[in-house]
Amino acid sequence: MQRNIQMIMISDDTQLNMIKEMAKEIWHHHYTPIIGKTQVEYMLKKFHSLNAMKTDILQGYIYYIVRCDDIPCGYFVIKQNDGIYLSKFYLMETYRNKGVGKKMMEAIIAFAREKNEQSIWLHCNRNNTKSLEVYNKLGFHIVETVDNDIGNGFFMNDYILRKKL
Repeated sequence: MQRNIQMIMISDDTQLNMIKEMAKEIWHHHYTPIIGKTQVEYMLKKFHSLNAMKTDILQGYIYYIVRCDDIPCGYFVIKQNDGIYLSKFYLMETYRNKGVGKKMMEAIIAFAREKNEQSIWLHCNRNNTKSLEVYNKLGFHIVETVDNDIGNGFFMNDYILRKKL
């Protein structure tokens, strides 16, 4: 386990650009086998561009960069919306299975409790078996199956998962 794990609320474009660069690495490695390179490239442009992230922030999403021993190692994005909506939850490959994801989830749970929310919910691709296993271990349960058209002929074929607090 890392000695020093910090979750820092994003406050500038430099930090957003760090997230953008992490997203490229994480998405290409993790999602290409699941949804293919073309859809990965499209989703990175649509959801992880600097403008897309700035728009999210204006709409109430809160971005956090995660630092492990002062090195950017992941990020998550939350928003109050029928509980706490966990929009993004990503960790660099070398930091997985070391307790970092658990610390990230503990911070999200603390935020939810501080806001008197009763649950946390998220979308997860139905073929993303590794992440579904992690979410199950963290106490999330599938509550719905959805197919969202995201444009350009692509769909997000997801489960909605919810964790009651």
